[in-house]
Amino acid sequence: MSDTIRTGLDAGEVTYVKRIEVGGIAAGQAEDAMLLVNKCLEARGRIIEIEKLVSVETLGETQVVRQALAYHIGFRRKPHWLEG
Repeated sequence: MSDTIRTGLDAGEVTYVKRIEVGGIAAGQAEDAMLLVNKCLEARGRIIEIEKLVSVETLGETQVVRQALAYHIGFRRKPHWLEG
């Protein structure tokens, strides 16, 4: 049986993976990050993994919980419009 990623791409076909973190940052940056995720998916990218990130920070006597998702989007080749 083929080593197939859940999205239908064969693992051997993925030559570039873009990691995009959404959340845990300023609201405007989160919206920009989601726009980039959607653009990647429209360009035939496939989500191959989603990381769930949680951190707890103490500010004085207050604890702050920050949450974020990091999308790993695989491509057969790197799109020319994508930066690093």
